[in-house]
Amino acid sequence: IYTVTTNQQLYPKPSDSDNRLWELFASIATNQTIKDRLETFEVFSDSTNDSAASVWESSTPGKWHMNVNAAFADDRKDLIHTMVHEYGHIVTLDTTQVDKTTGACPVLTVPEGCVKAGSVLDGFHNSFWAGYGSTDEADYSADRFVSEYAASNTVEDLAETFAYFVLRPKPEGT
Repeated sequence: IYTVTTNQQLYPKPSDSDNRLWELFASIATNQTIKDRLETFEVFSDSTNDSAASVWESSTPGKWHMNVNAAFADDRKDLIHTMVHEYGHIVTLDTTQVDKTTGACPVLTVPEGCVKAGSVLDGFHNSFWAGYGSTDEADYSADRFVSEYAASNTVEDLAETFAYFVLRPKPEGT
């Protein structure tokens, strides 16, 4: 487990293989996001774990932890997709988008707190999930979701859609 320093470096000094994973994520995320929002970066290797990477909130307000499974290092395409997906969580679930409150939420409640009105997740939910009557699990169909995982809930759908948009050819025209 490495601490992310204010100059977007890892402490203590990572091994070469861990540093390659860090540099890959650093090439995906913005320097400002890393500086402002990422507290730790963990590398583990477990070929029996089907997760290439994940993020979760720190107890430090506004900060996140990230882990990356080095067992996926050879599957660069999947690892990059997952890192972009996780970066999408960091920027759409941070304190500018979600209030860390408990109790009644007038907009939408997610594990991270109460989604702010007008936030990216609020708009995405209203556009694509409001008709399901729930924020959790919809029937998957390829014409409505970018992946089966996206159908699991609003938060995962937004992160999957973000990853697909970033990694696919951009639409032409308007």
